[in-house]
Amino acid sequence: MYDQQKLTEAQFEYTETIRLDPKHVQAYNGLGNALDDQGKPTEAIASYKKAISLDPKNGYAYYNLAVTLGRQQQLDDAIAALKKAKELFQIQRNSEMLQRVDRLFK
Repeated sequence: MYDQQKLTEAQFEYTETIRLDPKHVQAYNGLGNALDDQGKPTEAIASYKKAISLDPKNGYAYYNLAVTLGRQQQLDDAIAALKKAKELFQIQRNSEMLQRVDRLFK
């Protein structure tokens, strides 16, 4: 895990990127990761959902959303997000991420 200073820096960089380009999907996804790593799951979930709203075919955002929701014991929503991530990774033939999804389903 990153140290707190690096997480704060990452959060700042992602936020600045979003300020300059409010439709930057990867920045919202990255911001969600930084927030989740800082123990801010509610904010992370909002960031992942924003990434998904901008790009509904972003399997990574669905995957990250699923992991964070699962940690929050929001299991029905986590499973739905994970199923969507799997569907998108199958379409994209992303075998590495499909393996990660399958590990979570076990």
